[in-house]
Amino acid sequence: MKAPTVLLLLVASSCCIASPVPQARLQRRTEVPDETLGLVYESFVTVFRTVQATYPPALLQEIATELLATGGRFQFSDALAAQLDEKNVEVRANLKYALEDLAITAAGLDSADEVVLSKVHDYLDYAVDVLVGAVPMDVVEALVVEVLEKEGSFDFTPELEAMLGEALAAAKEELRKVIDYEFELFDDLIALDDETRALIYRVIDYLADETYQAIPWKLLEDIVYEVIENGGVIALSDELNERIEETLESLRQKLREVLESLETLLTPKKVARVIPDETIQLIYESIATMLNSLRANFPEDVFQDVVHTALVNDGVFAFSEELSERLDVALETVRGAMQQDLVALALQSVEDADEEVIAKLTDYFDHATKVMFEVFPADVLEEIVKEVLANGGVFEFSADLLAMIDADLVRIKAGLRDLFEYEFAVFPELQELSGVELELVYQASDYVVDEVYKIMPWSLFEEIVYTIVSNDGLVDLSDDLMERIDATVEELFVQLKDIMDKATELWE
Repeated sequence: MKAPTVLLLLVASSCCIASPVPQARLQRRTEVPDETLGLVYESFVTVFRTVQATYPPALLQEIATELLATGGRFQFSDALAAQLDEKNVEVRANLKYALEDLAITAAGLDSADEVVLSKVHDYLDYAVDVLVGAVPMDVVEALVVEVLEKEGSFDFTPELEAMLGEALAAAKEELRKVIDYEFELFDDLIALDDETRALIYRVIDYLADETYQAIPWKLLEDIVYEVIENGGVIALSDELNERIEETLESLRQKLREVLESLETLLTPKKVARVIPDETIQLIYESIATMLNSLRANFPEDVFQDVVHTALVNDGVFAFSEELSERLDVALETVRGAMQQDLVALALQSVEDADEEVIAKLTDYFDHATKVMFEVFPADVLEEIVKEVLANGGVFEFSADLLAMIDADLVRIKAGLRDLFEYEFAVFPELQELSGVELELVYQASDYVVDEVYKIMPWSLFEEIVYTIVSNDGLVDLSDDLMERIDATVEELFVQLKDIMDKATELWE
């Protein structure tokens, strides 16, 4: 289940990472020690095992049976409701007991000190009660109902996705309450200034987002499918049980990545920014220039014929030889114009550029635009078009398509890293960057790719597709829709600037 999984994992992370951290620990390290990684990993596993042990198989079976009977609605029998109330009290007590040693170890506290031990008990009492009590049962119920209506599919509707996003935001607020309580309870945290408190809030928000992203949706979906196929009987196959254990183990690598990012956030700003503000602005303007070059130079007749052909073939890019040639010429025209526009933009920031500098920029942007066009996900775009048309124009992607998109994002990130390596080779002044600085550049690049994907205007795309389909493939958009497109592009530029500003935090 999405919401309880998120919040229960956050209980562990709050008790382990966010529980009293002496200021002396906020120092730069090159990597996360294995002891720290093991401690955080153990906290996650402890929560999972504790919850698993509190709810015996017979009770889970009874819950599953009644949920299947009610279509996922939490309309439990009096006897089962009473048992669940008892387990709600029991799981809180079990979590507090199980996490006590971890919290003491994480904070480096003296367990023999009765005053300290009393404070830890107070902290766990509050933290576990707040977070477990904050599980949004209405959202959980809506999730279960929707999944069962779709016979086990975790292909959530936009409405449910919105509810889950709101639940995550609410979870962050509850975590902040836990942090505020820590500041009141522990003497060594009371002296923290507002800036440090805000920094810890950012860490908690980041941790919540990463925990949410790490939920193994495909595994959960397969578990539900198997339970439904078994008529509600929870008798998971050996393969699924092995996957559950493997998923827990895979958390270790994910946790290492998250902790290393947390260290970056918690590290005092002692180093000058690797990338100056002027370069950040240039990157932003470069992206805007590329979009404008595409809009200005892609022939309308080619676009019309491509759209019509894809529509006639149910989304399959089965272009004729003649149309394929026209499309290749159009793309090369766009690429050439894009290259020239980018060179011109770059030269604006170079005073008295000589022929050698111009040649370097021309060579770099020739290579850069070729790389960008090579990593363009034509196969993924084709699958999107096929699914959208099969869904009558609705942008509700299947799990397989989402997996393709995720894989393509990885491919795009790799392509950008190759591009950076080429850039470092072309421009000697960048060759002095250290390995740590290069890794920061790569991390920021990955961040920008992920964030740009998040701001894709799917609802606008959906309306455009509906319009084209209703016009039998004719790309004849209304003035109102064109105004919305222009307004959306302007809004995207604003959001893009915000993304670039946030990316600078990784470069500090």
